[in-house]
Amino acid sequence: MNILKALQDRDHLIVPTNGVVKKDGSLVMGGGIAKFVRDNFVEVGTGKRIDKVLGELVNNYGNKPYFILACSRNKQIEVGIISFPTKKGLVRTSEISPEEVLPKYRRELYKRKFIEGWKLKSDLSLIIQSFEELLKMISRNPLFCYTLYLPLVGVGLGGLDEEDVLPVYREYVFRLRNYYNKVVVFTRNGTVKV
Repeated sequence: MNILKALQDRDHLIVPTNGVVKKDGSLVMGGGIAKFVRDNFVEVGTGKRIDKVLGELVNNYGNKPYFILACSRNKQIEVGIISFPTKKGLVRTSEISPEEVLPKYRRELYKRKFIEGWKLKSDLSLIIQSFEELLKMISRNPLFCYTLYLPLVGVGLGGLDEEDVLPVYREYVFRLRNYYNKVVVFTRNGTVKV
């Protein structure tokens, strides 16, 4: 699905994120939808890159969902960007098992005391927590007239199986439909029925 073509003015896009903030203060957004958003949108009003805005928020308030009003770099559309943590920040290697790490980074477990969260598989409990926090956030400001674009988080670069994530989606997409006109769940290959 070409999300840039699908998004209309005032739609909202969920962006899977991690809790790793770089030395320059920006959030690591180096792949998938996060990279797409980093490269194509800026915050309305300040013109700051989304990774910079999220880095400040995560540094100051923690790794949780945030809403940012953003515009495309060509200023053709304004959308709501909602960060959605699926991975942790910096994690002590002694506190995780090799199965929690994406295969290509497993060797780092034995060489370092800490590993960056983006090198881990997505955490299903963090995905559930992010859904809960998202529902709290939007229940204060219902958005009935908007469409929410929701990627199937945790699969793809997250390393989880679709079969593990879909049951969580069935519950939360049903609840999100109370606040949005339309909820579109998508993958790289198109939309998914939930």
